Amino acid sequence: MFEAGDCGVILCGQVGRIRDEPALNAAMITWHITEVSPPATADGITTSRVWLTLDGVDFPCARWADLPMSVVGAAVAAYTNLLNGEGEVFSYFFEGSYYLYYRRVDADEPRVYIEANRDDDPDNPVSIAVGEVLLDQFRSALASAVHELANTLQGKPHTEEDMELVKRNQAILAR
Repeated sequence: MFEAGDCGVILCGQVGRIRDEPALNAAMITWHITEVSPPATADGITTSRVWLTLDGVDFPCARWADLPMSVVGAAVAAYTNLLNGEGEVFSYFFEGSYYLYYRRVDADEPRVYIEANRDDDPDNPVSIAVGEVLLDQFRSALASAVHELANTLQGKPHTEEDMELVKRNQAILAR
């Protein structure tokens, strides 16, 4: 098990952003899931390293320790809301004051503007990374993370509930 939010020294650059800035060039997006630790007991939880790389910036930072079922589940819920036409949504990392803000950008191909924010001061959040991706790129990045969770947890003891969530998320993210 990891220390909450542990990733060593945080070397994330912090640059303030305004939410109404013009459309950006297409960014790259990757969700990372590594070092998954399934629950040791029936009432335990799955932990892992989980983070997002948005346009080359790791958020909250590379190898962030958190609850992958919650972090990825919140991002899948945000994707679903965006897919269904919601204009603005959020998802959260659970070990620290980090969240993702998403805004749907309607175009020939729907896009998602993403801000990766730290909110130690809720009245003055700081954007660590900003990018815009196709909605389908967002879906594909999430699908890869969910696939990694499925492969790692499949057949392990005490993962039945997690596997139900994984299968539900796989169904949502299927083309």
